[in-house]
Amino acid sequence: MPSGRQRFLLFVLMFQSFSSDDMNNSIRTYPFIDVFAGAGGLGEGFLSCGSRQIKFTAVASVEKEAIPCRTLVLRHFFHSFSGRKIPGAYYKYISGEIDRATLFEHYPQEAEDAEKSVLCWDMDSSTRDSLNAALQKRLGNATHWVLVGGPPCQAYSLAGRSRRKDDPFFADDPKHTLYRQYLDILESLAPSVFVMENVPGLISARLDGSSTLERITEDLRHAGSCGYRLYSLSNGKELKDSSDFRELVINARDYGVPQSRRRLFILGIRADIRIKPGTLKSRQTVSAGEAIRDLPVVRSRISRAGDSLENWIRTIEGIRDIDMSYIHESVRSRIVSQLEKISSFRDRQTEEPSAFARLMRDEFIYEVPQHTPRSHMQSDLQRYFYAAIYAEVTGNSPKLQDFPAELLPRHKNIAGKPGTAVFNDRFRVQLKDEPSSTVTAHIRKDGHYFIHYDPLQCRSLTVREAARLQSFPDNYFFEGNRTEQYQQIGNAVPPLLASQIAEIVADILDRL
Repeated sequence: MPSGRQRFLLFVLMFQSFSSDDMNNSIRTYPFIDVFAGAGGLGEGFLSCGSRQIKFTAVASVEKEAIPCRTLVLRHFFHSFSGRKIPGAYYKYISGEIDRATLFEHYPQEAEDAEKSVLCWDMDSSTRDSLNAALQKRLGNATHWVLVGGPPCQAYSLAGRSRRKDDPFFADDPKHTLYRQYLDILESLAPSVFVMENVPGLISARLDGSSTLERITEDLRHAGSCGYRLYSLSNGKELKDSSDFRELVINARDYGVPQSRRRLFILGIRADIRIKPGTLKSRQTVSAGEAIRDLPVVRSRISRAGDSLENWIRTIEGIRDIDMSYIHESVRSRIVSQLEKISSFRDRQTEEPSAFARLMRDEFIYEVPQHTPRSHMQSDLQRYFYAAIYAEVTGNSPKLQDFPAELLPRHKNIAGKPGTAVFNDRFRVQLKDEPSSTVTAHIRKDGHYFIHYDPLQCRSLTVREAARLQSFPDNYFFEGNRTEQYQQIGNAVPPLLASQIAEIVADILDRL
């Protein structure tokens, strides 16, 4: 039974949740189309935008890769229950108790709607007209809608040629086609607002001696019959020339995402809409520890050898035999104290969730999905253990010259020359008290760059931990094998950042 104060606070929250629009049953809903959608991070932000009593609906997500399309369909299925209780069958599916076919058989209408809203489509010149027709059909009679997404980074290497439609090189190059498809949607379907995302390196890209981004922004300004005004999300300033390009770059860590991730965003508003956009508001920094410390404690597995807890402990304890006489005494002392705890691994408990973690959690999940650790070679277990302790003591991830000689990899460009190696930061610990480094698609290949800060877990990040650092909620399930799951996460826009962008877009549309 809630206390009197709790009941009062609940009443206040309930009262505040009713706006005049609510009372008139006139809450406005805006459709959006997500192209080059990947696993749906940008779209998820728009679907979860709701603090203003305005929500978006995904009328279409377009993606060419089959596995991300499966992820998108499942997420659209999840959101089809908006305003209703998520069925228990969904949680049974993500925990592995039932298969996908069984889940969809229980809810055929929601499954059918989700399938229709995801277009697994290879966007090229041969499909341009048919795709636009399909998108127009999905939009129906919508007056105001939003286009989000951005062509893959490589599409911009020669993007400036997009205006040279008679250039045979442009016609034949599929990279141009990707950018041209995005531009053609703007020209043919004329969304009220668009949000384009890409890498900051686009600013310095050149073509034939001139700025690639200047050519792209010129294309965007003149798209369609009305054209578009372009804005920075960081300060709301209209983009006039290349001197403003730096203001397009946003670091997700400044907006509550527990990760340092710099991306370029362009907000476009159709020129006949005379509204100045709002801006992103900075939020308190969230560390990697705050993001993942509440997740179940799990140890790494051992590859190429018999895996057991006893063998795992024995392997890590083998670090005692390594000469560390020249390593700083504080690091050596910490290694000794941590080795004393390794045998009691089974008794370790998770930490209390932070405010950020509580946002990511789902009370109906009883076993966190996709939180199974990778297997590591025995030699890497000792390296991870040492690296995590070094980071814990010094506050910095170790460089190769900081490792004992016996822990250095036997690579030709590393052995004997750790201070001058090409990959001097080959082993990177994600510091507990700082936002993580950028979670990239490279995580699918190499866990060395994403070592967990806890030496007693002695491993790289799990899929779920990588998803948390990207601000995906725990009920977001990634289809495919583990490599494919990591890749989807690494390529995504953080949903928490996307939801704040969605708030700005919602404010524009609500003022029309």
